[in-house]
Amino acid sequence: MALATPGDLGVIGGYFGLVLATGLWSMRRGTRRTLSGYFLAGRSMAWGPVGASLFASNIGSGHFVGLAGTGAAGGIAVGGFEWSAMFIVLLLGWVFVPIYLRAGVATMPEFLALRFGGSRIRPALAALSLGLYISTKLSVDMYSGAIFIQEAMGWDLYAAVGALLGVTGVYTVTGGLAALMYADLVQTLIIVVGASVLAAYAMGAVGGYEGLMERYPLALPPNVTGPCGRPRPDAFHLLRDPSTGDLPWPGLLLGLGIISSWYWCTDQVIVQRCLAGRSLTHVRAGCVVCGYLKVLPMFLMVLPGMAARVLFPDVVGCADPQGCARACGAPAGCSNLAYPRLVLTLLPPGRRGLMLAVVLAALMSSLASIFGYLPTINGY
Repeated sequence: MALATPGDLGVIGGYFGLVLATGLWSMRRGTRRTLSGYFLAGRSMAWGPVGASLFASNIGSGHFVGLAGTGAAGGIAVGGFEWSAMFIVLLLGWVFVPIYLRAGVATMPEFLALRFGGSRIRPALAALSLGLYISTKLSVDMYSGAIFIQEAMGWDLYAAVGALLGVTGVYTVTGGLAALMYADLVQTLIIVVGASVLAAYAMGAVGGYEGLMERYPLALPPNVTGPCGRPRPDAFHLLRDPSTGDLPWPGLLLGLGIISSWYWCTDQVIVQRCLAGRSLTHVRAGCVVCGYLKVLPMFLMVLPGMAARVLFPDVVGCADPQGCARACGAPAGCSNLAYPRLVLTLLPPGRRGLMLAVVLAALMSSLASIFGYLPTINGY
């Protein structure tokens, strides 16, 4: 079932028009006339755009496909990755940002060059960060976005991705960081509202949380005889056994904090949004807003993914390579289809277009973050 109704296409067209209008509006504000105005939005952003941009820069299309798929395959433990950020982002606002502001820097390579000296550390860190973003963030989001577009629209993947890159590049390059952050504010609202609609449909279809707890352990693909393909017995445990759990609790509580601190407190894309705040008070308020928003992925992505396994066990829960190849063409598994299948099956016309707009918003916010990052590390 593809998105071919006029209502769906109208919603998608309205989304693109709204994003472009937001970018054009921000261009008229005149913050692009100076280097600081272009790369740091003139350090004039209020707490709302700061918090929304922090959230949108982190949430990509990979979250919708990946979190829902992992939730369908293994349960709620993957939501712990999102909940850990609630506390780490406060560390950013209260500990790290004051240090960056006192140093008077605009980029993380600039800060390390100031802190340790030398002429090679700045270009080396810039190249390393760029490589990591392309290999771990951009590629994953582009792949997951392509899966959704292919499943929902039947479009040519390369043409669709090229169009997304073009639209995102227009408002990011021409409008600077201010256009990016205002567009992120709009896209965060679209993401939260649209994903909430689908979550309500998905949870209603399985009988709410209690129905999910009853039916998820029974969501078996056809002809299952062994343990392979059966839902995990600890699927509803956030903290899992350190020896038998797929996400053991020591790693979730201790190891994840180190990785999260690197990402949320030293990553250029994240720090750049905080440095654009008009004051430290607004930056900290934005971090609090982002922390609250990070509560939502568990309920908007992980639990609906588990509901998808209940509703479509033969596809989302397929266990053997032959069955998965027949169901989705991927012998390794079909759990990545959990979220697209919910959208195409549960939602009426018009609202399916809204959900594609949600995924496109997540994808474009991630792409815009990369586009905003590239000129910043070279411009300062």
